[in-house]
Amino acid sequence: MLGADHADTLSRLLATESLGAFAADRLWKVAPAAAARLLEAASGDHAPAALRLLILSAPMERTGSVARAILSRDELLSESERIDWARQRLCAAGAHAEMLARILDLDIDTRPWVTSSQRG
Repeated sequence: MLGADHADTLSRLLATESLGAFAADRLWKVAPAAAARLLEAASGDHAPAALRLLILSAPMERTGSVARAILSRDELLSESERIDWARQRLCAAGAHAEMLARILDLDIDTRPWVTSSQRG
């Protein structure tokens, strides 16, 4: 079984059509820091399709780092994929709710005492 010591191999498999989804899922499970670093770099040897797989297979606890990647390179996902991804995580977003709102293109004012007519 591919484990943490195989993170480089899993990273290379992301680019393969037949094994990419498996590699992305496995990389998050056995080497989440390596998966997060790939998204943070969001360039280099990894094709957009590979980064897309990492985003779509990311666990909930990586919402913040993945949301930052989506906001910096929104072309990695289609609009409907971005919306679906963010909606699935919104109710448990906690500190990342504002980033998810930006992905959803919501106009959210974090000042609850301001009424909608005052926001202008």
